[in-house]
This record gives sequence, C-alpha cells and structure tokens, in this order.
Amino acid sequence: METSLESEDDVEDKRGSKLTAPTNKPDAGQGGNVIRRKPEKLEVLLRKVMEIQEEMQNQHICQRTCPERTGVARLELGVEVAKTQAELEDLEQRLKDTEFRKKIVSHLSLKSGTSDGDCIRRMMRAIATNHVWSAYSLRGKKGKRALFGTVLCTTIIQAVLKWKPGLGEKAVEGLIAETLKHAPSAHLKAQAKCRRQLGEDQQQAAVE
Repeated sequence: METSLESEDDVEDKRGSKLTAPTNKPDAGQGGNVIRRKPEKLEVLLRKVMEIQEEMQNQHICQRTCPERTGVARLELGVEVAKTQAELEDLEQRLKDTEFRKKIVSHLSLKSGTSDGDCIRRMMRAIATNHVWSAYSLRGKKGKRALFGTVLCTTIIQAVLKWKPGLGEKAVEGLIAETLKHAPSAHLKAQAKCRRQLGEDQQQAAVE
C-alpha cells in the first residue's frame, strides 16, 4: 500500500473555512535510513510468518494422519522442523545413531498422503522448510548441495519404503528429486501469499 506525503492537508471545517494541518516530516538524513530499513524488516517479518505457517501446517498434517501415534513420536524424538542449514546438518549428524534413525523412519512413515509424491512432500516438509530445501538437489547440480548419499536421504527413502514397500528405491529417488526441484517455487509462492495477507491485514488495520 503506497502512502504519499504532502506538505499540508487542507481540511474543510463545518463553517466552510479551511484549516491547515501540518504534516510531520522526518529529517532528510533520517528519512533515507527509515526507507532503507523498511524492506529489510519486512523480509525478516515475512520469513518468520512463513516459518510459523509451515510449522502449523506440519502439526495439522501430523494430527490428521495419526493423532495419537504421531503425537507420542514427536514428544519422544523432540525433533523440530529445520529452519536453517545448520539445523538440518545437525539432524544429519544425529541420524548417524542407528536407534535414533529407526525412530525417525517410523515417525516419518506415519505421514502417508493422497499419492506417492504427496507422501514424500509431507515427509520432507516435516524435516525442513522449503526455504532450506531450496539449497539442495538430489545430485548436487547447478551449484546446489547434494542430498543423495547423505544419511538424511537414506532415512527418507527407508521411511517411504516402510510406508509403501513396493515402490522401489529408484522411484523414491525420482520423487525426492522432483520435490527438491519445486522447493524454491513453493517457497516463493508461500512468500507471496504472506505478502498478500500482510497487505490485507495492514489495510484492515488502517480502516479500523
């Protein structure tokens, strides 16, 4: 929503005379800093809103899929959705523990879905945000990090095959690659949705 600054506003009173309402102007030096800071603050706010929305969506999927079993699994594992590369790398290290990895596989296999692709998207969304997955491709092409060959990739494949044993590893790898391919656009789509929602909230607040 664009706002224009005027030097003065002419306001008509009930008697027809004009009242001059001065407008406060920021200093020339301060004004530039304020304008530069606004986009940065907006991006930070949007990122936080998106992370909260993804987390709420993950929790909703988890509860809808299997309310009792998934709730216990989350409580026992204490695993949160990775919102940064560092958090995902930390999970990679933790998955080297065999017993922990088995629990994660069982936990992820409960996600299910309306299709094979939907199942994998739900599993991967339970591990990290689309913003984090945007830095990965299956084989590390186009300067991205390779997911294939990591313990994390093996864990996802095992979880999918536990959910649907007859699918086959190659098919799962293809679906993982497709999910990673669309992660950047999914992130941008969610970001645009947040911007629209934020704009609507600001307009509503202005009216009130």
